[in-house]
Amino acid sequence: MYQGARYDVTPLNDADNIAKQTLAQFHGQIGDEESRVAATRANIRQQRAEREWAVAQYYDNKKQYGAARLYYRTILDKYPGTECADRARTRMQEIQNEPDNPPDHFKWLHGLFERER
Repeated sequence: MYQGARYDVTPLNDADNIAKQTLAQFHGQIGDEESRVAATRANIRQQRAEREWAVAQYYDNKKQYGAARLYYRTILDKYPGTECADRARTRMQEIQNEPDNPPDHFKWLHGLFERER
């Protein structure tokens, strides 16, 4: 039911809760299925990291590097060892010297309206 990083996270959360409960309730009793459920949880973790990556990329593309760094840091903290964490680490190094917000190209226009008050 999960449609991807840009859609509702509910099915992903539901699947993770079911997998977590299954492992807790039937630990050591479901044989080969236990490794499959554990692999499913790892996949869910990767997909959650990809959701954070999509948001980070949104801000990165808008040159709002402060917000992008926040989401990249979230990936590094919550999802270490994932492919997204490797990409986030690399991207954080690439944008480390960028300003938090894009330059205000219309600053002169804001000044016109402030004087009229």
